[in-house]
Amino acid sequence: MARKGVFPIVATLAVVGVVLAVFSQTVMRDSNISTNTITTEQAYADLSGKMKRIGVQEVSVNPQQLDVSEFLDAKDELPDIASSYPFVVEGNGDVNIEIFSSGEKAAESGSDSFLTIMAKKFNAQHNKTSGDKTMSVSLRSVPSGTAAEYISTGKYQPECYTPSNTLFGELVKNEGVELTVEADRLAGNVAVAAYGVIANFALVATAIFNGVAQGAQPLVSECYGKSDRAGAKKLLILGSCTALALAAALYAVVFGATDSLVAVFNSENSAQMAQFAHMGMRLYFAGYFFAGFNIAAAGYLSATNRPAEASVTSLCRGMVAIVACSLVLSRLFGMNGVWAAFPASELLTALLTLFLLLRGRNGKSAGKNNWNSVEFGEK
Repeated sequence: MARKGVFPIVATLAVVGVVLAVFSQTVMRDSNISTNTITTEQAYADLSGKMKRIGVQEVSVNPQQLDVSEFLDAKDELPDIASSYPFVVEGNGDVNIEIFSSGEKAAESGSDSFLTIMAKKFNAQHNKTSGDKTMSVSLRSVPSGTAAEYISTGKYQPECYTPSNTLFGELVKNEGVELTVEADRLAGNVAVAAYGVIANFALVATAIFNGVAQGAQPLVSECYGKSDRAGAKKLLILGSCTALALAAALYAVVFGATDSLVAVFNSENSAQMAQFAHMGMRLYFAGYFFAGFNIAAAGYLSATNRPAEASVTSLCRGMVAIVACSLVLSRLFGMNGVWAAFPASELLTALLTLFLLLRGRNGKSAGKNNWNSVEFGEK
């Protein structure tokens, strides 16, 4: 009891000590602040006395002409292009087009090598002109500002120039160099807008399949509680077939009315955005043939007390597979690879989900009353 009575006293003394310390510091700080005040007349008088001590002196200036002959021309200050900015990709065709590109598109490897990969693929195709001459592309990675100086000064001029921003192109134009703009950007905001259109419709489609899974889930849970294996198996098959039928109907609508659906969100009538979204929707929505099964199966696994496997399925389709497929397919097929990443990831997830469902058949996953044998085994 004595120890319990000492603690409140010590705590109270500590709090009082902290308060006194803060108060004393505040008082000492405020005591150092001057409280002297002066009137407006005193301020004017003090300022007038100080201004009398300021003197002004006139100095004559003899204008002279600045001799700039000793300075180098901007053209001469630029380094040698071959040694400072060598080719990232060098073409050797009869007709060779040289391109200046900013670094974020023309790295030798890695995530910034989009244009490098495209140039190599083009050269590997050995395309020919109508006159039977081989065509090729050469690529240099040059900072946009430096490239603009090379072009505007005339020290080195490539056939094509793709800077990091269109303002560099305007800078070159202002120096009197004629440029023909082939495209404002490689994909840019237009592709993002097209993805936004597809994402809006994808949200609705996903909600439909979530409805199927959530509708079947309490029924499967009831079968699980009653150890009704045949009933659970029947619900799994019925849910999967329903999802497949809905996916077929959904894809038929998307395929038959692609342009009309895109036009709902294309108020500016952008032809480029419509082109991106047209191909994108037809590739992207093919993934729902597999996504419907994955969503229904994940709900089934969760309802039959297999949360770990349900989580694996959800993580695979929601993060692991989609990220991997996006990175790989976008490098191989460009924008079409971006659209195809969703069906590819759902296909991989469907294979994994099918494996998880079948593994109970072989007795590799134990559950309540060997429940996991229900999936595709015998009652």
